[in-house]
Amino acid sequence: MIDGQTELYGVIGNPVQHSLSPIIHNGAFKRLGWNAVSGEWLALGARVAADPTSARSMVPRAGSGVGDVSGGTESVPLE
Repeated sequence: MIDGQTELYGVIGNPVQHSLSPIIHNGAFKRLGWNAVSGEWLALGARVAADPTSARSMVPRAGSGVGDVSGGTESVPLE
């Protein structure tokens, strides 16, 4: 169950729909009994290509109602 204590992880990329990371990570979280969830964050290509650090602005932030991000990975290619 996702609640205020759930740790948030994800993979950012474009395309990102092919990534198995959320499936693998969510399975591991469940087996380990961790209160955590992993999802996908779609990066908007032109914006990231112009400034790769802008990818951070696409990830949920503290105070956004979804909690702090605990970790993440980047999918390749990031177009």
